Amino acid sequence: MESHKDTSEICEFYRGKHVLLTGGTGMLGKLVIEKLLRVCKPAMIYLIIRTKKFKDPHRRLKDLTESSLFHRLKKEDPVFMERLKIVPGDVSEPGLGLSPADVEHLIEKVQVVFHSAATVKFDETLSTATKINVRGTMGIIELCKKMKNLESVVHVSTAYSHSPRKEIREEFYESPISPQGLIDLADNLSPQLLNAITPHIIGEWINTYVFTKAVAEEAVRKNGLGLPISIMRPAIIFTARSEPIPNWIDQTYGPIGVLAGYYVGATRVVKFGNNVRADLIPADMTVNCLLAVGHQTAKLRKLQEIPIFNFTSHPKNIASWDDIFRLSIERSIETPYSQTYWHYSSVFAVRNNFIYYLLAFFLHILPAVIIDVGLIFLHKKPRYLKMYNKIHHGMDLFDYFSQNTWRFSIENTMGLWRSLNDEDKQFFDFDMESLVYKSFLKGTIDGIRMYLKDEEEDLTYIKRRYRIIKVIDRIARIFLFSGLIWFLWRIFTTVPDYKI
Repeated sequence: MESHKDTSEICEFYRGKHVLLTGGTGMLGKLVIEKLLRVCKPAMIYLIIRTKKFKDPHRRLKDLTESSLFHRLKKEDPVFMERLKIVPGDVSEPGLGLSPADVEHLIEKVQVVFHSAATVKFDETLSTATKINVRGTMGIIELCKKMKNLESVVHVSTAYSHSPRKEIREEFYESPISPQGLIDLADNLSPQLLNAITPHIIGEWINTYVFTKAVAEEAVRKNGLGLPISIMRPAIIFTARSEPIPNWIDQTYGPIGVLAGYYVGATRVVKFGNNVRADLIPADMTVNCLLAVGHQTAKLRKLQEIPIFNFTSHPKNIASWDDIFRLSIERSIETPYSQTYWHYSSVFAVRNNFIYYLLAFFLHILPAVIIDVGLIFLHKKPRYLKMYNKIHHGMDLFDYFSQNTWRFSIENTMGLWRSLNDEDKQFFDFDMESLVYKSFLKGTIDGIRMYLKDEEEDLTYIKRRYRIIKVIDRIARIFLFSGLIWFLWRIFTTVPDYKI
């Protein structure tokens, strides 16, 4: 297989290149680093990394490369660290927080830029989201304009940047505010005042994340002309399909967090839209598409228009939130979590808000209060109510995306896929039409199990334990149903017989 890389145009493009990557410590960034080093062999990858939680950039890179994600790369290329160089900085700061010496070095060396740094928190303050998502984008563009050997720049946006529209094509749309105007607001208004007027500023946009991503695209449109630059808009990035580790994830957030809570037995009711399209894309296929876009951008760099590539599910191959829930139940029953304490089939998936909050009160809040009171009596720290508040908050933040459907045009992305040669299609598969959603979505549970480090290997014991839980759950439901019938009977038999 190694010899076929010689005929891969994408591999040949990146081989020996100097690549700048922002967002390298995020899930997508880690996969980009691993794939580039293992398959494409660039001369150097420069990573803009800031100090975070008392960890300096070098410590953060060390932690990153010691994860299981890089085990395969370590075996194939033990000296891969020699091709990683830290550039201390912070994309939220003016000038990206870079030193003059580092700026000069990047200007001289860098040929390819991937800008994926962003805050993806849906409830981030507008000030922070603006500084990272908008100012960071403008800072990268200004740096790119000075680069002497630049061949390609890819800005990673999101398919939901213009989510107030129900049809999103691969084109620019009117920005809700000018990039510099938004930055001026973030710099000059007090955080309290900006928070107070945030709903009026973002208007139809559901949260500060998608809003600032829309404004960042406007920064690319206005300031990126003349650069070899493209925009890639991925949809909801899920687990890796196969590379370099099948079903790999490094964190639980969004819908993965909901499924993780359900898999461990904490979540008894979830809010998913019935038969609503779920635009979920594998993380490794997203990376493959990103690298292909980077190569294509270099080929198209003399064009006057900035190309946009939507990377979403294929119109002929779509999964629904129902599919996710059903397949997750199937896989959970096949490989139960060793410590689960609920029967998976007894989890409720609802769409109606009233029913959801009613069930959540009886199945989440009430038991959490009872358990926390017990923990307090045992002189232990209460934690269950706090946990459920976090689960409900996360579900509320994601509710908008699981209850609505968008139509995405993907002509540019499909055209890019068709233009690849056989070797590139082998090494950089992002054909969403051929994705087998059943195995991919069921594999998400395996990824969560791996992430939770559930090392219990005796599946026979786990299944036996789960069957006991199933029996107990059914007995409990019989008593609960009987109690409910008795309760209703007592109400109706004691109501006075009023005559009108």
